[in-house]
Amino acid sequence: MKTTVKFTYIALICAIMLGCLPLGIGAEISEGLTGATPGPECFTYRLNDDGTATITSYSGSGNAVAIPDELDGYKVTVIANEVFKNHKEITRIDFGASLLSIGDHAFEGCTALEVAILPTTLRYIGTGAFESCTSLYHIDFGSSLLDIGVSAFVNCDSLDSIFLPEALESVGNMAFTGCDSLRQVVVASTSARFGSAVFSEIPNITVYAPAGASALSIGDVKTATAALADSLTVESVLGGIEITAFKSGAKAVIVPEYIGSKRVVSIADGAFANRTALEAVYLPDSIRTIGKSAFENDRALGYIRLPRTLSNSISAQTFMGCSSLRRVYLPEGVEGIGISAFSGCSALTAVTFPESFSYLQSSAFYGASALRALIFWGDEPECSYKNSTPDIVSLGSAPESMKIYIDSARTWPRGAWYPNGKSGFVGFSVTARKYNCFFVEHMDVFASCAVEGKSTFTCAFCGESHSKTYPVTEHNYVSVSVSEDTETFRCTGCVSNYTLGLLSASTATVTAETSAAASGVDIIKSVTVTYRGKTLTYGVDYTYELEHIKESNRVELTVTGKGEYGGSQTVGYSTLDGRLLKTYTLTVIGASGSGTYFRDDIVTLIPDTPIPEGMEAVWTADGGKLLSAENDKAMLEMPAKDVTVILTSQKAPETTPPVTTEPSSPVTTPIETDPPVTTPEQTTPPATTPADTTTEREPFSSTPGAHQYLTRAMLWAVLLFVSFAAFIVLCIMMFHSEKKNKSKDKK
Repeated sequence: MKTTVKFTYIALICAIMLGCLPLGIGAEISEGLTGATPGPECFTYRLNDDGTATITSYSGSGNAVAIPDELDGYKVTVIANEVFKNHKEITRIDFGASLLSIGDHAFEGCTALEVAILPTTLRYIGTGAFESCTSLYHIDFGSSLLDIGVSAFVNCDSLDSIFLPEALESVGNMAFTGCDSLRQVVVASTSARFGSAVFSEIPNITVYAPAGASALSIGDVKTATAALADSLTVESVLGGIEITAFKSGAKAVIVPEYIGSKRVVSIADGAFANRTALEAVYLPDSIRTIGKSAFENDRALGYIRLPRTLSNSISAQTFMGCSSLRRVYLPEGVEGIGISAFSGCSALTAVTFPESFSYLQSSAFYGASALRALIFWGDEPECSYKNSTPDIVSLGSAPESMKIYIDSARTWPRGAWYPNGKSGFVGFSVTARKYNCFFVEHMDVFASCAVEGKSTFTCAFCGESHSKTYPVTEHNYVSVSVSEDTETFRCTGCVSNYTLGLLSASTATVTAETSAAASGVDIIKSVTVTYRGKTLTYGVDYTYELEHIKESNRVELTVTGKGEYGGSQTVGYSTLDGRLLKTYTLTVIGASGSGTYFRDDIVTLIPDTPIPEGMEAVWTADGGKLLSAENDKAMLEMPAKDVTVILTSQKAPETTPPVTTEPSSPVTTPIETDPPVTTPEQTTPPATTPADTTTEREPFSSTPGAHQYLTRAMLWAVLLFVSFAAFIVLCIMMFHSEKKNKSKDKK
């Protein structure tokens, strides 16, 4: 039994050793990916080809998240797949203003997420992006949205109503399947393509769209035609036009941002009042003010999409008598609710108030007997006519079971809240929810070699901020001028500059002590460099390298400037007798390759610009030997003299295709009667077929890839052999030990 156990241990050890091999052998770094860089508040990102950023991961744990507009100065345009998946603690998200795309399953399983105000720049929502966000009750799609992916909002069973914008092109299969609370969907697009089962398993849904829209053909759902601009009466006002009346009996209306060339900026008093059939209304973001009684007594109205920002309060009696209105999300900018604004809204269950909200006037929610939740993101509002009769106080008909949700950092009373006063009224239960500050960095001043950098970190939710400074950076010097003996550099960020003395043949003298008795680079015994008569110091003013050119029997000494000196100079010495070799100048016009060379050097010349199609290169040299002269390059063997090479081009000769003669009928030759003619012996040498000049493909065994695979295979073989040998040795040692133990036991 002991032997079996030991065998098992050995086998496990060997298996672990072999299992670790791929970690050391097979791991490779993928090319073309930009490494993740830390961003503000626990983001990492990668750079896109267009210089924007994609958020690739999130490591935070707070319940409020702000997607920044920029990370390290790069615009954030994409949230990658699964970045926030299963972050069940997130209740609030502030989306950046430059976002274009949300990846697959990016927010899947964020079960506490309640509101998503998507930016107007957003174009794509990926597959399952918000799947199973079961607390998501309000979502506002941006006007540029093009595509909603497959199953994007599956099982978001708190969604009540949505608006799909005019730019929308496609909605994927099962996009809203399982959203069983979804009652009304307003579709502005006339041509959007809808996949199968987009709204399946939703019992009481109605889809509204303009006449002729593809959305009206969605199967298994109730549909209704939505009215457009031609149903509105308007008049010009300061800054645009105002809607003064709705003259249609349609069940829904989509108010456009523009009518003609003028922008819709306001809704007049009573403009949509007393429309008993009106069930859904979309208002564009261009609208800033809504007048008194604008929707009063619209008893069928169940959904209204308010503009993202309003510059006034909800006016008196605006929604009075809207007994089908279920949920209201008040946008930022709303400061208060006027007298009886929601009076008689008996189906109203929840209202969300922005940070800007500050007051409730009398009878604001009188008769709203179904209210179960008020969600406040700002401070406690002032309430009118406290301790008065129920029909006058702000929340006179609210049920005792209604709950108040507040930010714990706001100025609210602890315990119960008494918006109607304490005399004759009960307090409503207050649930304080703590939102962690989420600071987003904004660069005020980028650090440079001239100034310190400064950035401000601001919480997107409460406005708290702090600053951070960054030290000055190093100078970024670039060459601005080069003469025969100097090169000047100037910093791109300030006025700092410096000049280097160039170790050129005209300014510096390079000499070396040589020994013909040595061989190779050992013939160089010492090196001396002088610049304009000044002897330079090795390691401080210059360094040098030696290269042995065996086929030319020479050693090349290359001196490179350092410190206050730049440039380089190369001299050569014969390995046969140690003498200094002369260099010669090559001047090339129209191609690269100009410089100084030793005799017999092979120089490659490349055209400065490609030879045009239909032309051919003409290389001419006043010395040396042109080994080849093609359109894409030439090869020159350097002579013991200065040489000039000129590249020109001329029209390539036209090639005439061979003439194909049609076969003709055979010619009958009369019988030869004269003596046969004797043909002299052929003296022309046989035609020689030109050698095949087609370049053969390099055999796989000679490629770097083959060497890499061969190296891996050999390493695998060695490691396997060592592991197997170790296994055999361990087995022998164990059996030997076991045998000894048995012998001792017998004795």
